[in-house]
Amino acid sequence: MTPYQCQVPHDHETEPPDLLPWPLHDSRPTHRAFPAAALIRDHIAERYAIPAGDTDFTDDVHLFDYGYVDSFGAVELVSFVQQAFGITISQSDLVAYAMNTINEIAAFTSLRQQGEL
Repeated sequence: MTPYQCQVPHDHETEPPDLLPWPLHDSRPTHRAFPAAALIRDHIAERYAIPAGDTDFTDDVHLFDYGYVDSFGAVELVSFVQQAFGITISQSDLVAYAMNTINEIAAFTSLRQQGEL
């Protein structure tokens, strides 16, 4: 199995596991699955002045396609995630793993902290 293949079935009728394998193709709650998501979400909202009532700003929105974060912001966001969670994100990680949404970033962060990536 390659790192890009999901290792659990996608059954949308059941509770998500505590940690989902890579990649994320569907929307899952972040309160249990990705505790890092809250810190990442709050940082992005504050740093990039996202209004509290912005209904498009979700944990699954593509941060770059929707204009929440630009290329300069991406560098700052990577730096923040590395410092906040004590991990390293290499250039090859940015190519190999999708990190375009809060959930994707949080999933990568959790897996890296656990030594699975």
